[in-house]
Amino acid sequence: VRDYFHAAPPPGTWIAANVKSRAHVVARGETLSEIAVRHGVSVSKIRQANAIDGDLVRVGAVLKIPTSS
Repeated sequence: VRDYFHAAPPPGTWIAANVKSRAHVVARGETLSEIAVRHGVSVSKIRQANAIDGDLVRVGAVLKIPTSS
């Protein structure tokens, strides 16, 4: 249960305010741009958090999604 709420903290909760990143599993057809928009962060922040140089991500890859705050 703890891992679930840390990966997807409900807005307005202590966990949401204090978690530094979330996890996102890349699905087939997703792009970094779509993932960034969905999570409300920039593509560059996702690249930086995951040491990604280009635009390609593999299906099934677990990306760290930094919080927008």
